[in-house]
Amino acid sequence: DFLLGMIDVRGSGYPIVDLRTKLGLPSIAATEATRIIILDVPMKDRLVGVGFVADCVFEVTDIDEQAIEPIPEVGGKWQSDYAAGIGRKGENFVVIFDLARLMANDKIPEDRDAGADAPRAA
Repeated sequence: DFLLGMIDVRGSGYPIVDLRTKLGLPSIAATEATRIIILDVPMKDRLVGVGFVADCVFEVTDIDEQAIEPIPEVGGKWQSDYAAGIGRKGENFVVIFDLARLMANDKIPEDRDAGADAPRAA
């Protein structure tokens, strides 16, 4: 299952989601580079803070809407149902996830109301 549990951050509880499992990828053991990223996810009529386990984080940055390109049709087994586009940051590319679509049919525990409107994250 993709729901790993809950984490307390400064007195607020957040559900923790295994992003690999959610995307249909095999789970791997945590390493020193493994991080939990807390993001505000649109769920129903409000935002909910959710922690996503990531293999590693290189940078947290803003990407201009003009720098987001459609997902290329490459075929194969890559699960792109949850991708909103490909972001370009200099010479690098990052997948921009549609968090609302990623978590649309899931029920996760809620302990905190999120304050900012942020429907996408890289």
